Amino acid sequence: MPIEKFIIDTDIGDDIDDAYALVYLSQEIRDHTLGVTTVFKNAKQRAKIAAHLLRLLDWEIPVAAGESHP
Repeated sequence: MPIEKFIIDTDIGDDIDDAYALVYLSQEIRDHTLGVTTVFKNAKQRAKIAAHLLRLLDWEIPVAAGESHP
């Protein structure tokens, strides 16, 4: 069975849960993750937060800001 690849979509920045999830996933699926996208209010700022956390985790994957509003 082929190994799955993942894109993590998050609204990091409001609560701690998404940050915890990225830390956990950095250990569990690091080699299978293609990138991180951010959504919801001020998606660009959320992308900066995610990118900063990924740098702290020494996890070099792309981060892209999605839409801030539906």
